[in-house]
Amino acid sequence: MLVAKIVIIAATTLSIEFSVNNTSNERIYVFDRVFERTSEGEPIVNLELAYRSLGDDGVLLVEKAMQKIPAGIKAEIAEIPYLTALEPAQVLNGKIMLKLPIREFHAYLSAPQGPNNLPVKRVLLRIGYLRAGDIKPDMAVIMPDPHGQANIFAAHYGFALELQRFFEADLGRPPENIYVTREQDNTGD
Repeated sequence: MLVAKIVIIAATTLSIEFSVNNTSNERIYVFDRVFERTSEGEPIVNLELAYRSLGDDGVLLVEKAMQKIPAGIKAEIAEIPYLTALEPAQVLNGKIMLKLPIREFHAYLSAPQGPNNLPVKRVLLRIGYLRAGDIKPDMAVIMPDPHGQANIFAAHYGFALELQRFFEADLGRPPENIYVTREQDNTGD
């Protein structure tokens, strides 16, 4: 179960506070650790980072999940957020910080070029997860964090993308004057 709310911090930042509650009777793995890469290619986890895109209908999708590599794109390394394991009845609290105006950010695509100051009519939060019960013993899906952090995992692209499920929260209409800009910027800000 996902519960979330929007909070505006000053006039410069939109914050989304969320809680993922594992109401199942099995362990789940939540894709909550989106990362950026340094100029040397090393991943730097930013717990307040999320992918985001504005649909033609004005819905801003804010997402912490695996993203499918788009057709025609060759990715040397799949950009897969790290996972946090949640046992039954455990809760994961988090926060996503979006600088205003919001810039679109995708794991594989540059932000589209186009008009600036596109109004956000609705915000949808989506958080991906894997259910332990869906992972068969012979499937290479998850592995311990390569940096040795306890309770943190990495996923392999193929089976994990196939098995990924989503928690979604419709946050409704945001406060007035929330816009998406499509000026070129390749950072996660």
